Amino acid sequence: MFCPHCNTWNDENYNYCYNCGIKLHIGNKVNNSKYGDSIDTAFVSSSNIAKPMKHSSKKKRTGSKKSGVFIGVWICTAVIIVIFSVQMGKMIAASTGRKVNIDNIVNAEQSKSTPASTIKIIEPASGYAEVTDDHYVLKIQVEPNSTVLINSNDFSDLVNADGTLEASVNLPSEGINDIYITVGAPNRSLVRQSVSIKRLPKTIADTAPGEENQTNNRSDQPQSEDEYIRKAWDIPYDQLIKYPRVYQNKIGLFLGEIEDLSVQNGISTFYLKLPSSDKLYIEYQGTLSSLKQGDDIKLYGEVDGTYDTLPRVKARYIYAQ
Repeated sequence: MFCPHCNTWNDENYNYCYNCGIKLHIGNKVNNSKYGDSIDTAFVSSSNIAKPMKHSSKKKRTGSKKSGVFIGVWICTAVIIVIFSVQMGKMIAASTGRKVNIDNIVNAEQSKSTPASTIKIIEPASGYAEVTDDHYVLKIQVEPNSTVLINSNDFSDLVNADGTLEASVNLPSEGINDIYITVGAPNRSLVRQSVSIKRLPKTIADTAPGEENQTNNRSDQPQSEDEYIRKAWDIPYDQLIKYPRVYQNKIGLFLGEIEDLSVQNGISTFYLKLPSSDKLYIEYQGTLSSLKQGDDIKLYGEVDGTYDTLPRVKARYIYAQ
């Protein structure tokens, strides 16, 4: 029925108007009374009847408004918190005079608990060198079983039992070439170092072969046995095959078995069969009266080019094993 006061439609079981709260006369029903079609003019006038109002839809809209208000408040609060946090971070950075980086803080905490790997640059000792070749033999000392990356290339298999590593690194262009070294030992954090090698342009004297050049190159080699042995390196065979010029006149330590020993004009020559079954061609100024075919030896000598595609070594000191 319609409310006689506000003209709001109410269901028949309502005793009070849903909109204005006035008490309804249940007996007065509009248009559907079983007692007739007349309307009590004391309560309602036909001229005041307007379009019915449906309270059920209004009730739904009221609930939706409450939910929307709650969500809006929650979003505003979250935005305020984020803005406040950003501003506080800027204030901290400004007051300390530096940038605040969460990653740096985490890394610093991790470095406190994990000791750093160790690395010692042997050559170049100063971190800088100048050469005319397109390769440089880098020598470093790390912990045994370390992982070593040089310019992102893995050289870990060249780490010796004592932690020494000797690797030939390409110098692709003339001028400064930076070599980046990353070392990671077991249960230790990574360390990074770099060296700079300046590749100089070659001159005719650098490239022309001759005895004078060979003599000059070898004049700096140590003379005493102890000094000579201390300068020796365990040169990787695969590196020696790939870059024979890089290792030219370098002192190396080599272990193996004598094959095809011969002596002519006071010079002993033979093949040294390495544990890997690879071979070196050896020349020695003198006779090896105490050694014979099949003997295991240890020798120290200088790399001197190739002989019949094999690396050639001029032995200085030879010892029976």
